[in-house]
Amino acid sequence: NKSKPLSDRELVDILKSEGLNISRRIIAKYRDEMGILNSRLRKK
Repeated sequence: NKSKPLSDRELVDILKSEGLNISRRIIAKYRDEMGILNSRLRKK
């Protein structure tokens, strides 16, 4: 959703509820490697 993109923390919480224990820093690392901006910048 472009008007309310998920933050790294929200992604971690969703993945944790699915049984995947991944840190926020890992999410941020791969988001960065894929060239995806953080949620604050994607919102603009």
